[in-house]
Amino acid sequence: MPTHPVAQHIAPEIHGAVFSQLSQSDRQSCAVVCKNWSDEASRLLRRWPDITSTRSLEHFLQTLGNPEARKSVTGIRLIGHRSERDNRKDTWLKDVIIRLPSLFPNLSSLYVRNWGAKVTADVKNALCELERVTQLELVDCFLPTRDDVEAFLLGGLPNLSYLRLHNVSLGFEEARVYRTKRYLDRAERIKALAIQACCPDTVWFLRWLTARGCLPTRMDLSMISEPAIIQAGLFIATNGKRLEELSFCPAFMVPSTINKSEFAETMNLMHAPKLRTLALGMRNHAHEQNEWVYGLLDSAVAGPLQEISFSMALSPDPRSLGSRFWQGLMERLAEKGRWGLSTVKFFHEGVKDEGMYNRSQTFVEDGRPIFEHYFGGLRKFVRNVEMRNAPVIDLDVPYVKDD
Repeated sequence: MPTHPVAQHIAPEIHGAVFSQLSQSDRQSCAVVCKNWSDEASRLLRRWPDITSTRSLEHFLQTLGNPEARKSVTGIRLIGHRSERDNRKDTWLKDVIIRLPSLFPNLSSLYVRNWGAKVTADVKNALCELERVTQLELVDCFLPTRDDVEAFLLGGLPNLSYLRLHNVSLGFEEARVYRTKRYLDRAERIKALAIQACCPDTVWFLRWLTARGCLPTRMDLSMISEPAIIQAGLFIATNGKRLEELSFCPAFMVPSTINKSEFAETMNLMHAPKLRTLALGMRNHAHEQNEWVYGLLDSAVAGPLQEISFSMALSPDPRSLGSRFWQGLMERLAEKGRWGLSTVKFFHEGVKDEGMYNRSQTFVEDGRPIFEHYFGGLRKFVRNVEMRNAPVIDLDVPYVKDD
C-alpha cells in the first residue's frame, strides 16, 4: 500500500490525534487510504474494537494474534441487535462480558448497546473484576428489574467515574426510591454523569442517583422531558454542591406546559456554587421555546460562571434572533461579562433535509455570518465570543443499522 504524498509530511502524532476523534467505521475507511494512515488507524481499531457477536470477538482475538497484544485493548464496544434487547433473552452479550476480565486486563472503557437480559451473578462478578474500567456507557438498553440496575451500575465496576445512560428503559413500574448507604462510596466516585433521552424513566434514574449520593462535577441532561425537569432541579438542589459543568437540553412540548416562573423555581443553579461552564441546547431559535433560558441564567449567580454556550439550528430567515427575547438575553450576558463571564459560544447545529418533516423549513449551511450579525456586539462586554458550525445532522441518510 503506497503512502499518500500529503500524508508522508504529517507527523504520526497528528494522525493519532485526528483518528482518535473518529468513529470505528471512519477509522476502517482511513485504514485503506495509505500505509501511514493504515498503521495508525489499525492501531486505534485494535485498542477500541467493535464487537457485534461471539464470532466477531473470536475474529478480533485472531487478528491480535499474540495474547500479549490483548493488553493494548483499553476500550471495547459491545453492540447487540435490537431484537436481542426486545426479546429479553440471554444473549451473547452476557457471555462476552463474563470473559472480559481474562481477555483484556487493561480495559478502562465499556460501551454496551441493546442489552435486554437480566444481570446474573456471573455477569455481576465479571463486572466487579473489571477494576480498571472507569467509563460505562449504556445505549438503547433495557434493565428488567431494580436489582439489574443496582448490579449493572453500582454493584460492579468498583472504580467507575463516568456513567452515560442513553435511551435506557426500565422493565418495572416507577416506585418510591429509598435513601440507602448501600453502594454510597461507589456513587460518590461518579464524577461525570450523562442521562440522555431516557424518557420516561429519567425521573426514576435521577431519584435513584439522588438517593445513592451521586455528586458529579460534570453533568449532561439531554432531551429531558418536562416531567423530568422538576426531578433534575431537585437533583441539582440536593446533589449539586460539586457541580462545575452542566449541559442542559430540554425537550419541551409545543406549547409547553411549564411556564417561566415554574421553571425558574425548578431549575435553580444557586444550588451549584462551583458551576463554571453552562451549555444550553436550544434546538430551535424561536423565542417562545427558549424563554426558560432567562430563569436559568438569572439563577446562576452563586458560582464563578466563566463560560456559556448556546446550540441551535438556524433557518435561512433568522429575524427572530433580533427579537425582544434575544435582545434581553444579550443584555443579561453583557451584565455577566462585567462580573467575570469570559466566554460565550454559539453553535449552529445544521439539519440536512429537515424539509422532509416540515416542508416550509430548511436550514443554512453556515451559521457564523448570522451569529456575527446579531451577536457580534457582545465582544464589547465579553472577552471571548465564538461562533461555530456543529456537525450536520443528516436526516436523509438511509439508516441500515439500529442508528
